[in-house]
Amino acid sequence: IQYIGEKQNLRIAMILLKNQSNAISHEAFHIFKVFVANPKKARDIHIVLWKNKEKLVQFLENFLPEKAKDDEAFAEEKKIVISHLEKLAIPEEIRKQKASKARAKSQGYALMQHPQHESGGIHKSKSIPNVIPPPNANDTDTQTETSAAANEANNVDDAAASNNDENANNDENDNNNNGDNGTSATQPSE
Repeated sequence: IQYIGEKQNLRIAMILLKNQSNAISHEAFHIFKVFVANPKKARDIHIVLWKNKEKLVQFLENFLPEKAKDDEAFAEEKKIVISHLEKLAIPEEIRKQKASKARAKSQGYALMQHPQHESGGIHKSKSIPNVIPPPNANDTDTQTETSAAANEANNVDDAAASNNDENANNDENDNNNNGDNGTSATQPSE
């Protein structure tokens, strides 16, 4: 039972079904049918079988036709496996995902039909399609943010200018204190 609960074992059986050797393919079918016929399939096994169901049915319909003519039991087992695959219900989590996608798609369609969408006053997002900004979003917020940023930039410029004035005064004082001839420390004296 542990063996048929492992997704990797199912994949190996499915690969061996396509083997060039009829004997290996036939034996792989007997392993594969246990995965399909198990009424308490593991979640991963159910998902793999469901996702590949159409391909598997098509493959099995043409699987070892000579063997099916000669061996009635094999032909019957093949029909049963195909029947189980065709009746395989959609896994619950995939059904939920599809329902969620369908709901999102219908909500997007409803949003596109909304009368505000067609008015010229609403700007759509460029980075996220079909998103309408809330009605309270307007240009006054951005103007307030812009003027606040400009005021802060002016304050920084004023502080830098006053620092430059202080530095200039300090340089003049240094030049006056460097000697009687008025030369600075960086200029060579003659």
